[in-house]
Amino acid sequence: MKVNRLVCIILSSVVPQLPAQQSEADRELLANLRTEADKGDAERQWELGNAFLLGDLGAAKDAVEAVKWYRKATEQNLAEAQSMLGSCYAEGEGVAKDHREAVKWNPCPARMI
Repeated sequence: MKVNRLVCIILSSVVPQLPAQQSEADRELLANLRTEADKGDAERQWELGNAFLLGDLGAAKDAVEAVKWYRKATEQNLAEAQSMLGSCYAEGEGVAKDHREAVKWNPCPARMI
């Protein structure tokens, strides 16, 4: 439980950054993540959700798309995705704010601590 709380605190302190120009390596990594995520790999779905939420790997920030991938990984019981989905509900990122859903998926959403 302490580890989850630490993750929540760390995630809540991440400072938004401007998206960098997409390099060829980023483009390739993003394409590989999408391929594996489309095949049902829960960890790659979570990573792809992170890329969209943060605008990493040259992906455009898109919280709705991030939630879509977190939800797919959550359906496979990936704890990291459940935590991020809960945080999205707590913040209203990609979904309407819903504190019940936030606590359902993440008992310690970053902004609710």
